[in-house]
Amino acid sequence: MRDRISKCAAAMIVVGTAGCPSAQTAPASPSPAPVASTPAPLPADCGAPHGVFSVSTALAAPDHDCSPWLKRTVGRVLRSGGMSGVVWTTDVEAEVGILLSAVHTLGEGWFARAGQVAPVTLKDPSEGSGVVRLELPTATGELSGTQAPLFMMFQPGIPAEQTGDKLHRIEPRHDFFVAAMDGQRFPLGGDGNHLGAAAGPLQSTPPQLSDPDGLLGRSHRDAKPGERVLMLGYPNHGPHAGKLAGSVGVVLDAGQVHGAMEELRAAGDEEGNLAYAPEVEHIVRGTAVPGMSGGGVFDVDGHLVGVLVRGSTETQPPGYVRFVRLSFITGELSAAISALPDASRKALARYLPAALTAPTAAPAPE
Repeated sequence: MRDRISKCAAAMIVVGTAGCPSAQTAPASPSPAPVASTPAPLPADCGAPHGVFSVSTALAAPDHDCSPWLKRTVGRVLRSGGMSGVVWTTDVEAEVGILLSAVHTLGEGWFARAGQVAPVTLKDPSEGSGVVRLELPTATGELSGTQAPLFMMFQPGIPAEQTGDKLHRIEPRHDFFVAAMDGQRFPLGGDGNHLGAAAGPLQSTPPQLSDPDGLLGRSHRDAKPGERVLMLGYPNHGPHAGKLAGSVGVVLDAGQVHGAMEELRAAGDEEGNLAYAPEVEHIVRGTAVPGMSGGGVFDVDGHLVGVLVRGSTETQPPGYVRFVRLSFITGELSAAISALPDASRKALARYLPAALTAPTAAPAPE
């Protein structure tokens, strides 16, 4: 991550200040899955877990079982600095998009130097310039060749012992952030540089995204054990590098998670030693590869249910993937907002769904 960011010291309205990247260290997925050297064939259907597949190839086959699911979701998943992000909603007064991604996609040093605590921060996104790093998709799953700026809003805080080692040790409960994006667009440089352009302040211009079912204006829901989910993101190497890829998985129940953890430990996979926090995350029987971190997890109706953060390394596809539950993200955001004085809460109200800005806000219902 480069250390040249416009107005990265913008004012904070919750305790602490957001840091700027301190080194040009490329972000690394905490626990990527193995990547094949050749593209896997399209799955026969989307009814069971399988490996990663090309989204554009699946969309080019309109009769394929995955195609309707993909059409509802692909326009909301962005490439973010070589990894991924997902647009949660545009149902806000300011007419901007609200983006979610994983903290580790930003790289070590963004919020705090290695070995230092990154405090919980909540920031008015209109107070400063954005960072141009978001590549936008088309309805066919291809990148559009244009970039958009990211305006940071909320980060839940990271303990000192998790801010170093390229954020390899960051736990899911700390590994997400919330940001705003608008309609500003910049052409992608020939060298693929995401940080070369300077954005202006946040504008009340909605991002133009493919959302045929209008899901960006609806409330989210939570996933349940046994449900199928679609995981979308942009691998950063392998046969799908730089292109939108998907994978279908199944959310595990508590007993299945226990068995999965035993399997991972027996295989020598570090994911087996990372405690499972059911209030924070779901574990999925499925596959994700490096670069898909920060991407979206969607239910069968196309509703966003979470953000990809970690995957197993020592199991053959399908393996195991962790995602932070959207219900946990909204709960943490609600708690931060409720601690603000009235004036600060009102300043942020234009950029968030109304349910999160009320004095007694609670996580949005399923």
